[in-house]
Parts: sequence; structure tokens; C-alpha cells
Amino acid sequence: MMDLLGKPVADAIFEKQKPKIKEMLAGGVVPKIAVIRTMNDEPSVRYFNSIKKKFEKYGCECYAITKELQNTYDLKEELRRCSEDDSIHGVLVQRPLPKTVNVVDTLGVLSPQKDIEGLTPYNLAKLFTNKEFFTPCTAEAVIELLEYYGVEMESRRVVILGRSISVGKPLTLMFLNRNATVTVCHSRTEDISSITKEADILVSSVGVARFVKDYMVKKGSVIIDVGMNSKNGKLVGDVDYEEVKDIVSMITPVPGGVGPVTVAVLLKNLVKAVEMNIHD
Repeated sequence: MMDLLGKPVADAIFEKQKPKIKEMLAGGVVPKIAVIRTMNDEPSVRYFNSIKKKFEKYGCECYAITKELQNTYDLKEELRRCSEDDSIHGVLVQRPLPKTVNVVDTLGVLSPQKDIEGLTPYNLAKLFTNKEFFTPCTAEAVIELLEYYGVEMESRRVVILGRSISVGKPLTLMFLNRNATVTVCHSRTEDISSITKEADILVSSVGVARFVKDYMVKKGSVIIDVGMNSKNGKLVGDVDYEEVKDIVSMITPVPGGVGPVTVAVLLKNLVKAVEMNIHD
């Protein structure tokens, strides 16, 4: 069994961005991301700190907009302000958000050129038509991992657990665009294990600690664990690593798998946003 470590994948992405950022800084342009935060749960804080540390290491500016957003209108106003601020090149809305906020409806007011998460209707439509512009970072991180480690996707049977707008749905399209055969499972899917056992590549993004057990996976399959769950003070994935490690051929550990690559993809998208702004 091989661990699909995220660090070498992330490092390769970061290295490609270094000369671009260096040129921007020399020209007096500092890539800047605004992170809108409404919650202070452990995964959110961990993710923001990892973004800030990495971005500042490479000369980019990362600052948090922390406020209590009571409804969709409040978030829309903040996104409009960020869209109109020329010093901001990219915007990240950290989740989870209050239940009173409609994420899909809200993100439509954000400039697609600053949507480095790839979640505005414009960017999702681009993905749907196989003309990828900005793609959701975690979904793209999954593809980056598989490509880096030489995992064939064409003609493979892929099963995705979860149908979120940020991972499950966009990742379905990204696999289809690479000629995989894709099945999506969710909370209403019956007899999930009978489906997951057929997967050559299994991606889990359900947000339930150690949900995927040994009887649910195919021998020799590749497992991508997107989950980040806090259990007994520790960060664990959706997959019970100890149970499946002797069955599968490859698996991403948690932490240390998809997470670092997601941050790297976010930086790559920020650099792309700055480049578009310069050329406009």
C-alpha cells in the first residue's frame, strides 16, 4: 500500500508559481486574498492558518474579514465590496456558514475573476461545458493528486461519496471530462457498500469520521479521503485508514493528503487571477 502524500504535490505546484509571483512583486503588485470568515470551529481555523502561512511565505498577502453575517444579504454586501476593491485579487468564503445564508445564491454577486474557489455560477458553468476557468480547489486538488502519482482515470470506475457544490458535484464533472465512469452516492443512497466495492477510485467527502470501512472497498483500489473530522481531539478522515490500508493499493492520509494540495491550488488560482487583472 502506498500513501498518496500531499506535500510533494503541493510543493510542485508552489514551485511553478514562485517565478510568477517574483515578477509580480518586482512590478509592485502584491497578490492579495481576502478570506471571509464567520465561524471559529477547529477545521476552519486550521485551514485559514495554513493558507495564511503558505501565502505569506511566497510573498502574497492574506487577511481575514471576520464578522457575524446574519443572512444572505450581509454576505452579498461583503462580496460586492471585495469585488469593487482593486487591491483584492481573490476572495475565499470559508465554510461552514450560518444556515440562514444561501451560498449558491450569494456567490453570484462575486466577480468571476476573483472567484478563486471556482464556485460562482459563471465558473461552474465553465466546468459544465468542459471549458474550465477557476475550478473548486478541493476538487481540483483530488485531480492534481491522481495525476501526480500517475493514477489512470480514463475508463476507470469512480465512486464519489458526497454531492456538495464544492467537492462532489464539480468532481463528478471533472472525472467525466477525463472519460471516467462516475457514480455519486449520498445520504439517500441505499446499500452504499455494494456500490463502493466496485470502485477503482473511491473519493469520500461526507464529513463523517471513519465512515468508510474495510468491507466497503475493492481490493487494489485507490482511495482519496477528502474528509477532515475532529474526533477525540484528533484530525481524522472519512476513511478508517487502519481497516482499509491492507486492502487498497493507494490512499491519501488525513492529515497530510488532500489538504496541502488544496492550499496550493488556491495559491495557483490567486496567481492566475492577478495575471488576468494585469492583462485587462
